[in-house]
Amino acid sequence: MRIYTMTATFGKLENKTLTLQPGLNIIEAPNEWGKSTWCAFLMAMLYGIDTRERTTSDHLADKERYAPWSGAPMSGRIDLRWRGRDITIERSTKGRIPLGNFRAYETASGLPIPALTATNCGEVLLGMERSVFQRTGFLKLTDMPVGQDAVLSARLTALVTTGDESGTAQKLGAKLRELKNRCRYNRSGLLPQAEAQRAALCQKLADIEDTLIRYRQLQNQQTKLETYAAQLDNHRQALDYSASLEAEQKLAAAHTAKEAARVRLEELERQCRDLPPRDIIKQDIHALQQLQAELSSATSQLQLFPQIQNSASGQQAEADSRRYKKLRSPLFLILAILGLLTAAAGAALYYLSYEVGIYLLAGGGISTVVFLIIHLLRRSKAKKLLLRYGSAPALWAINAAEYIAQQTRRQELEQSIRELNTQIHILTGGQETTKVLLQWQEALHTWTRLDLAQQELRQAESYEQALAATRPAAKPAHPDTMTLSLPETLQAQSDTVRQLRQLQLKLGQSQGRLEQLGSREDTQRKLDQLNQRITKLEETYQALTLALQSLDHAQAELQRRFAPQITANARDIIARLTGNRYDKLRLDQGLNLLSGAQSEVTLHSPLWRSDGTADQLYLALRLAVAKALTPAAPLVLDDALVRFDDTRLKAALDILKEEAQHKQILLFTCQSREKNML
Repeated sequence: MRIYTMTATFGKLENKTLTLQPGLNIIEAPNEWGKSTWCAFLMAMLYGIDTRERTTSDHLADKERYAPWSGAPMSGRIDLRWRGRDITIERSTKGRIPLGNFRAYETASGLPIPALTATNCGEVLLGMERSVFQRTGFLKLTDMPVGQDAVLSARLTALVTTGDESGTAQKLGAKLRELKNRCRYNRSGLLPQAEAQRAALCQKLADIEDTLIRYRQLQNQQTKLETYAAQLDNHRQALDYSASLEAEQKLAAAHTAKEAARVRLEELERQCRDLPPRDIIKQDIHALQQLQAELSSATSQLQLFPQIQNSASGQQAEADSRRYKKLRSPLFLILAILGLLTAAAGAALYYLSYEVGIYLLAGGGISTVVFLIIHLLRRSKAKKLLLRYGSAPALWAINAAEYIAQQTRRQELEQSIRELNTQIHILTGGQETTKVLLQWQEALHTWTRLDLAQQELRQAESYEQALAATRPAAKPAHPDTMTLSLPETLQAQSDTVRQLRQLQLKLGQSQGRLEQLGSREDTQRKLDQLNQRITKLEETYQALTLALQSLDHAQAELQRRFAPQITANARDIIARLTGNRYDKLRLDQGLNLLSGAQSEVTLHSPLWRSDGTADQLYLALRLAVAKALTPAAPLVLDDALVRFDDTRLKAALDILKEEAQHKQILLFTCQSREKNML
């Protein structure tokens, strides 16, 4: 297959076209130009885009990674030559499915090519599955190792061991493994299913046995409870019969009590006919008690106003106050003192002038005595006034006014007391108040006893009627040996009924469970049949295991021949790339590569080598595998030679030019060394 042009609206490529030549094409461009995008576009056009792939935190799905930056629908076209025909394949977006529309037709005539479809395009054009092309003809710097792949391994094995790619042995092995897996694969397959069914049937038999045992136990419990319930019913009948006998005795006693109550009621009714009505008695008692309370209150207040003798009126008290002030005047005392002074002067002049002195002495002494007597008499009268009022003269008029008011209130209280005594006298008919009140209370008590007697009679009649309504109970059918009281019997009957209902519910559930589980005999028969089937499946599984072991042994013997062929080609290529430095190379069945230099005794994996040498080892292996599996398919290299030094890069380009004589090679690079070395 040879590609002419590729036109893409894919990722950062917006309707861009890449034109290719036969043989070796070196596409030199800087980073972020779109080299890896063109490689991804070629893969997408051949094999489509996996729409089931999902974006994760560390991986971006291709349908999102290569969505056109412009927002236009994803689309592309490749013009190529295939089997001597110039054809065109086109893909475009279908709804929300990127590159969901597919079209393949002859470029010149436009006639469709039915052999090519959206799902098989890459396999038909290249003759290999997607994974095989990715691991053999599609080389990227970040994905140089070939790696293990079931499809790749199968094609290599079939090619080397049988000389073609029909894969008959592989198909037979796959068919045997499929049959074996159908018998048992981990926990799935016919055998695990049958074993699970057998376990389920065994469990079912165990459930049937457990349910039957439980059902019989419930039936025994039901029988015991029913017997106990019958005993409780008989005991209840015995209690009812005993109660009916006691009721007859109580009925006779109740009748006697009723008649006695009737006699007491009639006697009280006779007594009450001679008594005033109870309402009148209550009113009289209330009125008498109220009058007594008012009389007691008035008497207590009267004691606060005692009767005062020889008291004056307000005007007299004011006149006495003024008179008291005059009587307390010191005028006559002063005159007496002056007379005393005159007598003293006369005594002094007696020796100088007898007549003048005697006159002054006599006059002063007489005046002194007279004025002193007058002063003492006035003081005596003032003292009598003070004793009469008993307070300071300034309060005499005020006390007199208060006395007059107290006397008025006293007179009012005395009048109220007289009126209250008159009312009490009228109410009691002149009898002693305490005696009358006691009589009234006794009469009221008689009325109360009448009410109690009426109530007692009604209760006795009701009790008698209730006892008379009791029906006599029949004797119990069986002898009674239980000692429970009536409340205990009723509670036991209620509990027994509840337990019987619960047992019936459990019996119904057990019976339903038995019906659900089915017949025990049918289950045992199914288990026997299933055991026979498991025996046959185990025999088949052992036979398939033996057949696979034989086939794997035969294939392992044949596969030892395919690794040396690939290894020989890879050894020649790595020797040319490294100037014969590495002449030891081994590839095991898992496509694990081991190499060694001339001076090395032990072979090592590429992890022991420098990054450039590891890339060269993987390139040699890739070219050898591609030569064996895809001799005519294009070879795509995306920056695969970046870490080669100049010498080894020149050797690699020479090898690629030789390969380009048989296939188209697309070498994408970000450096100019490749073109300069051609």
